[in-house]
Amino acid sequence: MKNSKSVLVISPDVPFPDNYGGALDIWKRVVYLKSMGFLVHLVSLYRDDSRLKEFEASEQFNLVDVHVAVKYRPQFSLKMLWYPVAMTIRSIAPRDLEILKHKLLPRYDYALVENSKNMLAFTDIKDFAGLQCGKTYVRMQNCEWEYYDYMASAETKLWKKLFFITESIKFKFFEKKLATDNAVDGLLFISERDMKFYGSVTDKSVVLPVFLSPTEKEVNFSTRENLLLFIGNLELSDNVAAVEKLYAYLKDWLALHPDCKLVIAGKNKSGMNPFSSFDAKNVEVLFNIPHQQKEQLIEDAKVFCSFSMNPAGVKLKTLEGASAGLPILANNNACDGSGLERVVMNIDRQGKESIYQQLDQMMGDMSTFKEMSGAVSSAYLQLMNDAANAHTEIFP
Repeated sequence: MKNSKSVLVISPDVPFPDNYGGALDIWKRVVYLKSMGFLVHLVSLYRDDSRLKEFEASEQFNLVDVHVAVKYRPQFSLKMLWYPVAMTIRSIAPRDLEILKHKLLPRYDYALVENSKNMLAFTDIKDFAGLQCGKTYVRMQNCEWEYYDYMASAETKLWKKLFFITESIKFKFFEKKLATDNAVDGLLFISERDMKFYGSVTDKSVVLPVFLSPTEKEVNFSTRENLLLFIGNLELSDNVAAVEKLYAYLKDWLALHPDCKLVIAGKNKSGMNPFSSFDAKNVEVLFNIPHQQKEQLIEDAKVFCSFSMNPAGVKLKTLEGASAGLPILANNNACDGSGLERVVMNIDRQGKESIYQQLDQMMGDMSTFKEMSGAVSSAYLQLMNDAANAHTEIFP
């Protein structure tokens, strides 16, 4: 498909490898915009050199027409007094603005600012380069003030708690203002639930569901292993707590099924294993695996696990499992607002005995596996139809 229109995407990280929720949402949208025929220019604000190197070495790198990587270096700024720190650390240095001015087009049909954290960076680029945009949208991946409010409630250290409270207050002020001023043409919310936080303060709100194209392969029971899989950003304390909750929930079941395995995989550059106390022999922890290995694990698994401690936002892990056609084990936080609430095994809505029995059947009975896989796939296809329609309406 050919399209004469252009889109500038401002990403808060290098969006590939797509091994955590935010990157998954951004990268799959880039892929979909390319499939629609758009000229896509991507600016990635990043800190992790290894992510950039992996992206540049991958086949996926060629999908982007122009990529400009800007390494941000957190430093003190007076803007921190009234803007969230998560925003001010992404301000762009003058030398990088010069590079951007020469590499970017003078005008784009659309600017897509991924996450409100990037708004100061986008303003820097626009003002310095004299950038013109037909329409400017901000992707709201979370209600940020809800996210930081939860982080404050979960934090035990006083100084961190105060920091998260301050971030929550600043984000609430900024995002409410963003919803009503003329800086952008629309806010693209990840779910109806998140959009409701903003009430009737804006007529620019629209829901843009995550677009993860469903697998085109047959979900073959016979080639799969007795494997339960969790994938996520294991540098985040709430994800670590979620894995601990998952392990505690499954520990008795794993002890009864030594032929089954729980695999925990995801991003963790810290060098520390937060799960060293896990003593079940049939648990494997894998850090910083390449994209191809992640895809193979999804091909091998019979159940996708999606647990979350934070109620904010839609959990991309749940949608990733559904896009692969896998039965999903989740808690309420991980499936609320996903559109898949009726087809997952929800530990907060079903008894443990019932869940354990379903897992037993899932491992050994092909008909049970196919029935649940089919229910998930059917529900997910409807979500993808809605997502495709939304993208077409927003980026005509």
